[in-house]
Order: sequence, then structure tokens, then C-alpha cells
Amino acid sequence: MEVLRFKNFSNIILEKSIGSEEIRKKWYSDLDKKVFYKLVNIDPTSIRKKEFSKPGRYVKWLIIQYKKMLADKDTYFYNNNQEGLDREIDSYFNKELNFKLFIFSTGWYKSKVKKESFYLGGELNKTIENDILKFPTLRDFERHMYKYQDEYRKQTEDAKYDVVFSDNKIDILIPINFTASAETAKNTEWCSQSYGGYSMWNKIALLFRIIPKDNKYDKLKLTWNKDNKGWYLACSKYPEIRGSKNPFDKTNGIENWKIFKNEMDHKNDWDKWKENSIKIDETMNLLSEKAKETIKEYYNKNEKSKEV
Repeated sequence: MEVLRFKNFSNIILEKSIGSEEIRKKWYSDLDKKVFYKLVNIDPTSIRKKEFSKPGRYVKWLIIQYKKMLADKDTYFYNNNQEGLDREIDSYFNKELNFKLFIFSTGWYKSKVKKESFYLGGELNKTIENDILKFPTLRDFERHMYKYQDEYRKQTEDAKYDVVFSDNKIDILIPINFTASAETAKNTEWCSQSYGGYSMWNKIALLFRIIPKDNKYDKLKLTWNKDNKGWYLACSKYPEIRGSKNPFDKTNGIENWKIFKNEMDHKNDWDKWKENSIKIDETMNLLSEKAKETIKEYYNKNEKSKEV
């Protein structure tokens, strides 16, 4: 079987090395050189200096996973053409995998699983502590690490916001990293409290978070897509309002968000929606005309930075 050449790896600068190159020639001469160094670079424990490099302690496992996926490509991939396969494999061996391996290598992770093992009353399982070779597949490892990566980000990364507007009643914020997103989404049903949900929506929309200063009011999210391709308005619990056009522009003297909310009121008479409808009204009524204009100005200035 022809070894995939990872065409999109052409921008990777291969490090001149003694340790890595000797190991490659001795043990992995059948592996494409660019692929080998790609896998070395994904391993956060590898030594990667200009004069010298050495594969880290996870490279062997990465090579095993790479070869296993090639041998069973029908299970993992959809494309039959070379370029499509290159893209699909690159989607597995990327920065996210590097980040998971980095967490796995930290004392934070080791301490975390030791505490979990103690509370469960069992002995520490070496599979989850530090022996990556015990994970039979890449998917097994990624499933295991998924629950740790969000917590690691939240505990080690300072929250960063863009303050859109603030007065004595309300703060309107844009979370500009995951920690900030998770903080504003605390005690809600919003998908932005997970890294996957935040990163997906942050690519295509501006994530306005409307936070009342009096906690008797509920917080709101206004997720506003690029090019006015729709927006979503919700209090801390779902369901949400979905609308088009500018939410603060008026049709027949009524703001569009209110029109779409009224339509929801007519369609849905269950108690949960009635409660949500009241909460949305209460918080939106805290917004001054200046606050609304500031949101619109911010959207018009920044929406082009998002993907269609």
C-alpha cells in the first residue's frame, strides 16, 4: 500500500537532527520522512531544537496509530482519492491531539486521576495515569481526554472578554477565549460552556452575553451570525428564539426580536416557554437605546471577521 504523503505538510520545516534521524532510519525507514517528523512535532515531549531533536515518549504510539489507521482506512476514512485521504488523516493528527497529549503529560493530569482514583476507593489505573500504550486506538485516547481538556483550560487560562457596553443595569460582553465563554455560560444550558460548542459558534457568529447586574434577572445570550444569516436569543434555559434580520431594527414599530418572541408565544403554550418568555422580556427591557445601538455598531464593525 502506498504511504500517504501528507501534501498539506509541505509547510512543515523538518528539523536537522541526530537523535530523531538515527531513530527514523533504524526503526521507521518505511515511513515517509515528512510524516515521521510531523508525528514527532505533535508529541509535546519531543526535543525540537535547531541543532538537535529527539522523539518524545508518545511518538512510538503515534506511529502505531498512524499505521493502524492506514491499514484499516475503510473504517476511518471516506475518501478514496489521495488528496482527500491526506486531509482526513491530517484532521486526526493536529493541534488538538497535541493539546490532549500535552495535558496527558502534565502533573496536573496525574494529580487529577490520582484524586479520582482515591475518591473511587480503587488503585490508580496505569492506563489512565501515564502509560499511553495501553490505549489501543486514537479514539480511545481522545474519548478519555475529552472530559479533562475543558477543565484544564478553565483552570489554567485567564478569562478574557471584550466589553461591548456597561451601565448601572447591565454588562454586555463578548467572550474571546473558552474560559470566558465557560464563565458566562455557568449554570445555563448553553453549548458554549463546552470547548467544542464555543469554538464552533465563535467561528461563525458574534457571541453577545447580556449580564444583568441585579441577579433577580436572568442572563441572556445573543448569538448573531455573519451577514444577518440569523440569530439566536435565549435566557439560561432553552428553548431559544431564532430570528432573521437585525434583532433591534423595527418592523411596524416593533423590534424584530420582540416580533419573533411573540410568534413563539403564540406557537408554544407550555409552562417552560412561558417562563422563558417572561425572563427574556425582563432582561431585554434593561437595555437602553444606547446599549442596543452599541450592540448594532459592534456587530457591523466585527461581523466580517467571522466565517460564512
